[in-house]
Parts: sequence; C-alpha cells; structure tokens
Amino acid sequence: MKHSTKKFVLQELADYKENCMEIIHIQEQIKNLSCSGKAEITNRELQRLFLRQEYLERAIAAIDDLRETLNEDLLLLFNEKFLRKPSLQDKTIIAHLNVSRAKFYKDLDLICKMLADRLGLS
Repeated sequence: MKHSTKKFVLQELADYKENCMEIIHIQEQIKNLSCSGKAEITNRELQRLFLRQEYLERAIAAIDDLRETLNEDLLLLFNEKFLRKPSLQDKTIIAHLNVSRAKFYKDLDLICKMLADRLGLS
C-alpha cells in the first residue's frame, strides 16, 4: 500500500467518532437550510452538505463493516487505537495489549489494508 493511501486510511480511522457526530450536525444544517428562503445560496450549500454526508456515510459504513469482520485481537487493537479518547500513544497500546511492536504495526497495517479495500483505494 502506498504511504499516502495508508496515511489517508489512518486519518479516516482516527476521525471515525468525529465523523459520526458530523453527520448529525450536517443533517441539522440540511433541515435548517431547507426552511431558508435564499434559493441560490441554499441550493449550493445543500449540494455541498449532501456530498459531504454521502462521503461520510460511505466511510462510516466501510469502517463499521470492517469492525464486524475483525477477529478478537484486531478488534482490541482497533478499539484501543481509534475509539479510545483520549487516544493513547502506540507504545502504551503495545504494553496494554501485551504484543510486540512488530505485531502491533503488522496488525495495524492489516487493518489499514482491509479498510482501503473496502473504500476502493487499493
């Protein structure tokens, strides 16, 4: 996997919880704009919001699907690395999961590859 692809996938994973919250915010904005009277501004803004919502829904669905297919070890890594707030440093996660540094990064790469496949990036 290309470095830029891995970096993008890691950022999507890191933003997972925030993206879930952003969808709720976007839906509220769409509702408010739909009630607005400024047609030209409203249509452009609605189009932008719909595109962003569509992208976020696709990314979140891919991550949710990934989470359902991960084995127990990979799911623990996923939860520690991407769902825990405040997020921990890699060395702290390695110690907490009691795995080697090599296994941690190998498993992290596997998670990234699996998500990249689901997003159509590989």
